[in-house]
Amino acid sequence: MNQYTVVLAVPDYIADNFGQDTYIASISNVDDPHEAVRLAKQEAATHWEDDGYDVDDPEDFSLLVSFEGLPSTSLHGFQYRG
Repeated sequence: MNQYTVVLAVPDYIADNFGQDTYIASISNVDDPHEAVRLAKQEAATHWEDDGYDVDDPEDFSLLVSFEGLPSTSLHGFQYRG
């Protein structure tokens, strides 16, 4: 069993800033990255529904990238000064 970090794009009908709103999930104890992505999409949909949004389908969350394990973060978007 492995752990994955999954980064999803939030659907346009939910996002405040489409293309910038993301959801990051840490999924543990799964056999492969496909299962991790499926579970991350379900988790994301539940999170947004709990916040009062109507999610049409968890598949509307688009996979941006999936990492095996927990990657180190060096900079977040809000920290960037360009």
